Amino acid sequence: MKITMWENGKIIDEVPVAGTGNPLTSPTRKGFFSVISKESNHFSSISKVWMPWSIRYSGDYYIHGWPYWPNGTRLTSQYSGGCVRLKDEDAKKVYDFSKEGTFITVR
Repeated sequence: MKITMWENGKIIDEVPVAGTGNPLTSPTRKGFFSVISKESNHFSSISKVWMPWSIRYSGDYYIHGWPYWPNGTRLTSQYSGGCVRLKDEDAKKVYDFSKEGTFITVR
């Protein structure tokens, strides 16, 4: 899995996806979307964790960096709560590239 950033019909960059939701209990929402909002560090009211470089694309679904608890401890689960999880440095690239309205396809 990867995120590909396109501009004017050309690939600008690609980054690997580090994790997605558990397909049985918390699947990642798939389809065609656009960036709704961005926050450099969003606090999830559902999971009670901080999510760096967060890009909201549908409801409570985000593309974001590696989440961590309020005490600073990073999560160790291979699955997200349904979001698209990236390594922090890759999430920053995608965050810097995107703006509100940028089209997103999740498949």
